[in-house]
Amino acid sequence: MPRTDIEWMVSDNGLLKVSWLQKISNFEEDHATELNFQIVALNETGSFKGTAKESQLENLRFGETYLLTLTDTIKNETSRSFEIETCKLAYNNCNVN
Repeated sequence: MPRTDIEWMVSDNGLLKVSWLQKISNFEEDHATELNFQIVALNETGSFKGTAKESQLENLRFGETYLLTLTDTIKNETSRSFEIETCKLAYNNCNVN
């Protein structure tokens, strides 16, 4: 079992890539997922389809806080929610325990 459940990375151009490591370690990397997000200050929500191996959110807004959750649409399982603050992360790689 991986040490962390979720791994994420933000590129220089504001593309968030999220991997669900727990699913990958269970050989479920190709399971369809939805990456659900909320921009906290604006209460704006949305979702993007992907896989446990990689889900993406494009055009992050600098200076905003995002609340994120992954859902396995095959097993109807949901990851633990986590937040990222785009003004603090300076586009780095991060893990969520």
